[in-house]
This record gives sequence, C-alpha cells and structure tokens, in this order.
Amino acid sequence: MLSFDETRHLTVRTAFGADLSVLLHLRNLNRSEAVRRMLDRNKQSSPPPYVTPSRVVFRKRKNASREEKQLIRKRIIGETNSLKQWWWSEFVTSESPLRERMTLFWHNHFTSSIRKVRSSDLLLRQNQLFRKHALGNFSDLLHMMARDPAMIIYLDGHKNHKANPNENFARELLELFTLGHGHYTENDVKAAALAFTGWGVDRKSGAFRFSARHHENRNVEFLGWRIVSDGEQVIERLLRHPRTAELVAEKVWAEFVSDAAPERTVIRAWASRFRKSGYLMRVLLEDVLVSDEFWDPIHRGSLVKSPVDLLAGAFRELQIPLSDHGMWLSRRSRQLGQDLFNPPNVRGWPGGISWITSQSLLVRERLVRQLIRGQEQTVRQDMKQMGTDASIKTIRWETQVPLSMMESWLLPLPAINLQPAADHWKLLSQLVADPTYQLR
Repeated sequence: MLSFDETRHLTVRTAFGADLSVLLHLRNLNRSEAVRRMLDRNKQSSPPPYVTPSRVVFRKRKNASREEKQLIRKRIIGETNSLKQWWWSEFVTSESPLRERMTLFWHNHFTSSIRKVRSSDLLLRQNQLFRKHALGNFSDLLHMMARDPAMIIYLDGHKNHKANPNENFARELLELFTLGHGHYTENDVKAAALAFTGWGVDRKSGAFRFSARHHENRNVEFLGWRIVSDGEQVIERLLRHPRTAELVAEKVWAEFVSDAAPERTVIRAWASRFRKSGYLMRVLLEDVLVSDEFWDPIHRGSLVKSPVDLLAGAFRELQIPLSDHGMWLSRRSRQLGQDLFNPPNVRGWPGGISWITSQSLLVRERLVRQLIRGQEQTVRQDMKQMGTDASIKTIRWETQVPLSMMESWLLPLPAINLQPAADHWKLLSQLVADPTYQLR
C-alpha cells in the first residue's frame, strides 16, 4: 500500500498540485493499482466555446479591406481568449487531470501557435485531437498531425510544392517529433520534404487537402530505404526506427521523472516495449509510473512547476471555485511565460529551470499569496453571513485539509523554518513563500 508521501508524489506528478480529491481517490492502493486508476480516469471534458469556422474566416479574409482584416483579427483574438479560459477550466475542474496534463504535453510536442495559424477553429480542432489521443496511440496521432490543418499552416506545409519544396515540416518531423537531432541527414530532410509535397489545406472547408498537381511523384531514398515519394510511407519508416520510441520516452521521462539525463538502458527498455505495443501511450506511461526510477526519493520534488502547474495546482489545493477566474489565470500564466495556444517557437516551452528567474519567482509567490488572501476572505465572509453556529459547516476547506496535509504540500522539507502560526491561513502564507513550493 502506498504511504502518504508516495500518494502525494504520484498525485503532484500526474495531476495538478496536491489535489485532495485525487489524494483521496488513490488512498489504500498499491503502486500498480494507483497508476492504473489515474490512467483509467477519463471523464468527458466540458464543451468548448463557439469559434468561427475556419472556412468562414478564410472566405472573409480573402477580399477584405484593411479595416475588415483588423476586425477579423480582433474576433480571432477574442475567441482564442475564450478557448484559453475554457482550457483553464479543464485544468482546474477536470476529473481526468492526467488526460489534461498529456493534452498539454502534446501541445508542447506538436507545437502550433495562434500567431501563425490565425484560426481559433483550427487550433481548437488540434486541441481536441490531443485530448482524444492524450492517452491513446502515438502512431495514430503522428499520422493525424501530418494532416492537421493547424500544423500544416504553422510549418508552411501548404507552401510545399514540387516546383519549390519547403522543408520546414519535414525538418521538424525528424528533429522534434520523432528521431531527434543527429539521427538523420540533410538528404533525409530533403527526401521527406519531397514526399510531403502537395499536402495542404482546403481554404473552402478548412480541411486537409492533397494536391496531385503539386506532388513530386518519384522514388526517394529516406533513412537508407528506397521508397515511393509518399508522406505516409515516410511516417511509417520513422515509426519503425527505434529512435522515435526513445525520443518520446525521453520526453515522458522529463515530464514525469526528472530533468537529469536518464540512464540509456532505462530509456531503451521503455522504448522497446512502447514500440512493440504499437505505440500505446498507456503502456509507456504505466512503465514509467510504476518504475523504480519514478519512485526513487532522489527524484521527488525535483521538477520545477510550470505556470500551469503552479496556478492550476493552487486552485485545486485551495479548492477555489473557478467562477470568473479563467481570464485571470490566462493572463497570469502568460505573465509567467506560458501562454496557451501560443508557445514561443517551434520547440515549444523549454520548461525546467527556465521557468524560474529572480523576477518570476517573486511574481509566482505574490500570485499564490493573492489566491490565499482571497480564499481566506471568502471563508471568513461565509462564516459571518451564516453565523457562528454554522461555523463547522462553513469552514469546509479548513476541516477537509488537516494541518499535516497542508505541510505536505512541500515535497522536500521546507527550505525556510516555518514559524508558529495562529491559524491555517498564516501557515499557508509561509508554505507558498517557501522556495520548495515551486517544485513538484
């Protein structure tokens, strides 16, 4: 059976923060049972907000005046902000937090940005693909992303014609999505680019479109294989290459285990089983989360919380109702360097220690303190309105979260000695001010 420390470790790595509802969900289980329970939590997400279909945006933009284009741009920005608020709602309220974490994981692996795509509809469709296949099959997802309109536009795939091949998508497919730098040649990039010529987007429907007229239909040599110039065959060849499974395993290691370089034997073992399973993410995640490496105390509290981790975790730990906080969360996360649907570049957010600077650390602490003050005022106001006779009922949060559990929010021991506190709120202020609150 898991100890409380072990339950907390699994919770903060697979959910957001030391979420009481998840902690209770995992109690009295052993490692394998707890991991399977997190993987099995797959509640349906809430409906996303309405966004203008891409075909409408493309049609209006085609012959629009300068002023009309500005109005279209403002509408897209407004709709994207609504999407951000909706996703923040999922981070804070979802009963399937591991799925949301993996949706964000794929968003940072197969990066696209509203700045380049300029269609909230296409980014929503891409996000729904990530959510649907978050814990599914990487092979299926890779094939789908090669045909994904947002990805095609972001990496200039729609400009890839046989008369003038564009290598952007082919290069990132090899370097970032599958093999990694150093495991392919420039000739492989050129061959892959030829294979994907003619893959584009139908501006009338906003769907994937293949143009035979723009396709270079001849054999190419790719990774030592002579294949017909076809994008699907390129993807299949990449999936047969051991490095593809290893790269995904390395990224999962960095997300769930440690920033330190993993042992190659561990990655190879995980990757081998992952590839033999047909690229089932559940197989890889289960291997990682039940491994000795994941549970090794040396790795606990060693990962820096991303802005999403920090803010969503604080909301879930403090049990703050989302209400109208969606835009506040979106703005604060952007302030800390993680703007959803808008990663900085094709490599996504670098993560790790890059989240922490001398300035951002102060902002992070201040934001969480604001949340604590707001929640304290809410609880005390509820007590005042309902009267002292109802105090046991109204201090829901204080009675559900015992003192020992709040202290356990800090995964390592506090870096600064805690001072005697008159009540929970003063203790909380000390906890979130401690540098170790920034770790998970």
